[in-house]
Amino acid sequence: MTAEFAAVVPAVLLVLAFGMGAVQVVVQQARLTDAAADGARSLARGDAEGTADGHIRYLVGSAAVSVDRRDDLVCVTVRQGAVGPIAFSGVSISGSGCSLGDSGAGDAQGTAAEQTAADAQGAADARASAHAQSATNAQSAADTEGASR
Repeated sequence: MTAEFAAVVPAVLLVLAFGMGAVQVVVQQARLTDAAADGARSLARGDAEGTADGHIRYLVGSAAVSVDRRDDLVCVTVRQGAVGPIAFSGVSISGSGCSLGDSGAGDAQGTAAEQTAADAQGAADARASAHAQSATNAQSAADTEGASR
């Protein structure tokens, strides 16, 4: 083994370790974001904070969870220390997710359902009006034909 090769191997291993650590950080951040989004949806449905917190901890293990509520919007942030080779640096990874509460979603769904019902009623009224107009036109044509005889 040459001296150059012996000097290069540790550098290559170090770069490889940092590359793998970066991939682990990205995967961990994606897991934290998914867990936060699940927690936000759970809280927006009206579940207790303990239930959402337990679900988040089941998904990602030990983590700091914070909840922020503004009107109908529920946001959850999950923070955890980095894993893998990056853990020694003391980096903290976080992910967050927000969800609209039931009352806001219900209003939007109700409005859409009401609009659909109104559209259907309007279409039925238009068909009935067209049918009545057609019947009136047929009657007028029959009356005109009868009068000309």
